[in-house]
Amino acid sequence: LRGYKDIEFQHYEGLDGVIVYANENGAKKMMSLTTGKKKIESVTLASHGRSPAKGDIEEAFCALLPPITRRP
Repeated sequence: LRGYKDIEFQHYEGLDGVIVYANENGAKKMMSLTTGKKKIESVTLASHGRSPAKGDIEEAFCALLPPITRRP
């Protein structure tokens, strides 16, 4: 995450975190990994065979959004 760079965003030093959507064993989940943290945060959106509602996805995204963790 620290080493990621993009020409379009030269003023950024890298990513502070990523959010992943996974369909793990039929359950839909969103997970967040933040630079400098050892724990992966996870939210289950829907169980096997069900689809998550748009509002559930939006709430999970906002809850998992990685903070800006730049070092001074």
